[in-house]
Amino acid sequence: MILLICAFLGTLLGLIFGGSLSGIGQNALRGIWLPVAAFLLKAGAAALLQPQLGALEVCLVQYILLFIFCCSTIGGLFGRCLYLRAR
Repeated sequence: MILLICAFLGTLLGLIFGGSLSGIGQNALRGIWLPVAAFLLKAGAAALLQPQLGALEVCLVQYILLFIFCCSTIGGLFGRCLYLRAR
């Protein structure tokens, strides 16, 4: 749910600062399987593990997957912005 709220707020901020919805499709998401894997890990751990058993390890792996996804996506967008400015 937090990811959906962040996606909504990010889209809203982009629109407020002059972006457009058509501009969203121009940026490719890299490693889209990473947040899916984080969600599946959390859901699987909740179903298979006893409460608080392995919670720290599951949380760390989940956040590492999300961090890698964010860095790869932001890196791609940042590189594209530098390319456009150099033109």
